[in-house]
This record gives sequence, C-alpha cells and structure tokens, in this order.
Amino acid sequence: MEYTHSWLFKEVVDVAKKKKVKKNKGGRPVKYKASFNESAQNVCTVFGADDNKLAEFFKVTQRTIDRWKNKYLEFCLSIKTGKDIYDTNKVEVSLLERANGYEHEEEKVFCHNGEIVTHKQIKHYPPEVTAAIFWLKNRHPDRWRDIKAMELTGKGGGPIRTIEGIITKDMTEKEAEKVYLDVMRGDG
Repeated sequence: MEYTHSWLFKEVVDVAKKKKVKKNKGGRPVKYKASFNESAQNVCTVFGADDNKLAEFFKVTQRTIDRWKNKYLEFCLSIKTGKDIYDTNKVEVSLLERANGYEHEEEKVFCHNGEIVTHKQIKHYPPEVTAAIFWLKNRHPDRWRDIKAMELTGKGGGPIRTIEGIITKDMTEKEAEKVYLDVMRGDG
C-alpha cells in the first residue's frame, strides 16, 4: 500500500512510538474504577451486602462482581473487610445479646379516653438457650461439641483384635468360622 503523504504517516508513527500509545484491545470499556473499593466496603459494612446486592449497587451482573474480585485484589479485600466488619459488629453482637438476654426501651402507643397516649417502657428479653448453645459451641468447641472423642481398646486394655491376619487362606471354612466366633466372643 502506498501512502501519498508518507512524511505525515512517518511523523504520526514516530509520535506514537515516543508516547508509547497502547492499541485498543477492542471490546467493551471497563466499568471498574478504583473508587469502587471503598464503596464496596461501605455497602458490605453498613448493609451486610452479599455479592448479589453488590451487583445491584454497581448496576452490573454478579458474574462481573466475581470477575472484579478475581482481577482486582484491593476490590476483593475491601469486600471481605466490609463483610467481616458487618459480621462482627452486627451479627455476633446480636447473637451474644440473644444468648445473654437483653433489654431495650420501647414506646407504646395507645388510645385512652379518645386521646392518643404514648408510654415508654423497658422491654426485657430473657436469654435464649439455643443462641447460648450455638455461641458456646463456636467459642469453645473443645468443651461444647456434640460429638465426644471415644477411645476403644481390646481385651484387658490391649489393642483391638481383628479378623484380618488371623484367618489365613490355607484354613478350611470350618476352621475360619471357629476362629471368627472365638474372636467375636473375645476368646480368640
């Protein structure tokens, strides 16, 4: 191909080389901005947002949120930090309150002799056993787990005898049956 203005073409190429202009890779422009990191953390911290809610917030698909988390480490860490703060500040505190019992002030509104009357009172919530058990199982699993470790021993505290190794291939069926019954009774 011949350029009629080759001097102009050469000049443009030289300028591009000096500026190291990146070629357009094509495709849709990236919506992600570094400012999204702080926004994502705030949405997770304040509202306890999951990835689906983040997608709604940023007006993208959940798949885009997943891509951003994989591609931008700071974005991923911001989300994790926000979710952790929410879990610690909201959920754990609420669970602990339920486990120990709590009280709060509430305002009752009712009608007395045709007039609306408000009355403040303290409402008490007793401890909830299920919340207490859940809290203890997670905080002290060694003391509060449902399954306890059990150690089994054989006769006289010795090792447990198994059929393997006692019954051999060269035994008759009758001999193998006798050994099996002896072991099962504890005589073997």
